[in-house]
Amino acid sequence: MITINLLPDNRRPAERMPLVRFLTILVGVAGFCVEGILLYLVLAKYHDLETTVKDAKVQLKRVQAEAKKVDEIVAKKGTIAKRVEEIEKIEEGRRLWWPILWRLCDPNMLPELVWYKKMEYRTVAARKGSEERLDITACAGQPAGGGGTDMVAKWNDFVGRLREEYPRYTEHVDEVTTPFKVNPMSVKAPTDATVEPPQRMIEFNVEIRMKPMKDVLAARKKASEKGGG
Repeated sequence: MITINLLPDNRRPAERMPLVRFLTILVGVAGFCVEGILLYLVLAKYHDLETTVKDAKVQLKRVQAEAKKVDEIVAKKGTIAKRVEEIEKIEEGRRLWWPILWRLCDPNMLPELVWYKKMEYRTVAARKGSEERLDITACAGQPAGGGGTDMVAKWNDFVGRLREEYPRYTEHVDEVTTPFKVNPMSVKAPTDATVEPPQRMIEFNVEIRMKPMKDVLAARKKASEKGGG
């Protein structure tokens, strides 16, 4: 059946949108909104990932720079270790005098009012070859009120402590003679009247006889093998 509306346009009732069409438009708009939200989330996630990648690249460059420094340090350490090894090989057959002289002059152990007047190094002919010796001329003063303490005995005690406390000294020193040529010395009055001079002063000689280097090296090797075993 055909229905014809003969009323003019301004009097005709407004046409209603079909329900199906309305629902179609509504679904389309909702789908578009959902797609927009998803797109926004994807773009935001992409931006976060891009920022993370940039930060990771910066950290990677920093780590690579630090790793390069570490490699340089390791290389330098290897070079230094190799040089030290070469120096030790050169020095192992030589006698190092500075540790021995350092201990002999240690102010924390040297008896009070004992000082060295002269030290002389010399080699002498021995049964097993040349022998190294150190001749020392020392002086000692007996302070006033000291109760007659024997400075020679103090010196002997000093030598004994060196042997007990410093293995490097003992490694090289074979014998330290008992002080000989013990001579009294004249005591001059001090220029400062407030300073009380020692009651007496003596001068004495000692001789330090060194172990042959081959014996020192043999003892080192034996100790190394014992420690390694």
